[in-house]
Amino acid sequence: MNKRDFLKLGMAGAGSVFLSHGLPAKALAIMEQTDYELWKWSKEAIYYTPTPKGLKCKLCPHNCTIEPEKLGDCRTRLNRDGKLYTIAYGNPCA
Repeated sequence: MNKRDFLKLGMAGAGSVFLSHGLPAKALAIMEQTDYELWKWSKEAIYYTPTPKGLKCKLCPHNCTIEPEKLGDCRTRLNRDGKLYTIAYGNPCA
């Protein structure tokens, strides 16, 4: 067995162990959280349209429909009181 095959098998084994146990409980709790707070510098998003199911974000290719008090797929847009807010505005991301 060469080094490349060993690394491939090791990565596959590590990935299967992680997937068999699912996501850690803390990650699931964050994803299920519904009481998101707006930052003091959060701004109302510009690119969205209202739909019967919620607000449709038009910023990225996901085009997700965000239900009230929920986050979008990118976790940076929040539907609060019928308006879409960005919670990433003003946050450094380096």
